[in-house]
Amino acid sequence: NSIISVLPKRDYINTGLAHILYFYPPLVINIVGDIKDKQIYIDKTLKQFPYWINVQFISKNNKKRLSKLGYKSLNRTNIYICNPSICFFSTDNLQNIKVYLLKVFESYRRSL
Repeated sequence: NSIISVLPKRDYINTGLAHILYFYPPLVINIVGDIKDKQIYIDKTLKQFPYWINVQFISKNNKKRLSKLGYKSLNRTNIYICNPSICFFSTDNLQNIKVYLLKVFESYRRSL
C-alpha cells in the first residue's frame, strides 16, 4: 500500500497491471482425468508452484468440454499447461509441472 500511495494517479496502477497481464498472462493448468485423481493432482500441482496459475480439473468423461478445448480423453490423467492464447506443454508426470512452468516464465522474460 505504501507504494500505491506515492503514485500520482490511479490510472498509472491500472495501466501497469494491464501491461503485466498482457506481457505475463497467468497460466492455466488443465488436468484431464478420472474424478478420483482430482484432489491429488490439484494439491500436488499447487504445492509445486502456487503463484500466477489457475488449476482446473476436467473429467475425462466430459467429452463435450474436452472437444471444445481441443483435448483428447486419454486412459491416463494428463496435464496441459496453457495461457489464454496457447497451450505450451502436455504431460502425464506431476514432477514435470514445475519445470514446464519455469520454462514458460523464462520464455516470457526473454520475449520482452
